[in-house]
Amino acid sequence: MELYRLREPGMDDIAMMKEFRKDYWINLENNFYETTFFTWNRFETEYSILKGDGFFVPDTNTIVLPSVDEDTIIAALKKWMTQL
Repeated sequence: MELYRLREPGMDDIAMMKEFRKDYWINLENNFYETTFFTWNRFETEYSILKGDGFFVPDTNTIVLPSVDEDTIIAALKKWMTQL
C-alpha cells in the first residue's frame, strides 16, 4: 500500500493547512483510489455547506477519522485491509 498526496486547484487551503482534510491516491495492488480523509468537524462543516447549496453528494471514497495525520490514515487502512 502506498499513499500519494493529491492537491487539486480550488481545494480549501485552510482546511489542508490546519490538517482537517487530506486527499490522497492510494495504491493497493496496482489499483489506484482517490480518497479524501476528513476529521469529523471538517466533514460536518463541508457537508452542511454543500448540502445547503444543493451540491453535496456523499462520496464513497470519503473516510472520516479522529485525525488526518499519515500515521492515523495508514493504521486505519491496514486495519480495514485485514478485515476484508
